[in-house]
Amino acid sequence: MILHHEPIYADGAGGYISPMPVQKVVARAQAEGIQMAESYYCGTYCCNQVLYNGLYHRDKFFPNMLAGFLHVPYFPELVIGRKSAPSMPREKSARALEILLEECVEALK
Repeated sequence: MILHHEPIYADGAGGYISPMPVQKVVARAQAEGIQMAESYYCGTYCCNQVLYNGLYHRDKFFPNMLAGFLHVPYFPELVIGRKSAPSMPREKSARALEILLEECVEALK
């Protein structure tokens, strides 16, 4: 259930900071020609709920877990006819995810 104007968890923080190595991921992706940017705002609907849940569980139960959120844009064939919708080819999206996973594994060492 998505809550509006109510805490997601009564004992949760007002906000959490992701421990993921975002700056390293963005730098590597950009160096390979993949458009990616760091953001401090993941949205107000499901994206926010997913991120908050992951970070809450990290804080309360799994302190060594990495948690974060990566928005993956549509594939180009899914935005045909739309006025404004970001897209990225599958190969670039897959490579961005590989970079993310590689940097997360490195951060856990």
